[in-house]
Amino acid sequence: MDVQKSTSQIGMTEACQAFLKCLEIDPDCLFAANGLGIIAMECGMVDDGEKIFQKVRDGAHETTPPSFHKNLGNIYFLSNKLKEALQSYTKALKFIHSFSLFI
Repeated sequence: MDVQKSTSQIGMTEACQAFLKCLEIDPDCLFAANGLGIIAMECGMVDDGEKIFQKVRDGAHETTPPSFHKNLGNIYFLSNKLKEALQSYTKALKFIHSFSLFI
């Protein structure tokens, strides 16, 4: 089990470094910021994850993937900000519905 945990931690560290490198190259890369926010959330750094997702949300546009809004909802839920979580989940569902119209 300890081997699995350390392997997971190594993977998280490598992923974090890759996402940070992507953001150095393209500070507006939503996918890298989304990944970095997920890592923060998974590592229990909910406040850091929330800051990352809020920064992306503030610069976001209509092509923001639904998964981003779902992940922001997860962060709000973990922070017991239930009203904000519901708003983010609702927005994710609206985006999923709009994207499905083009499939």
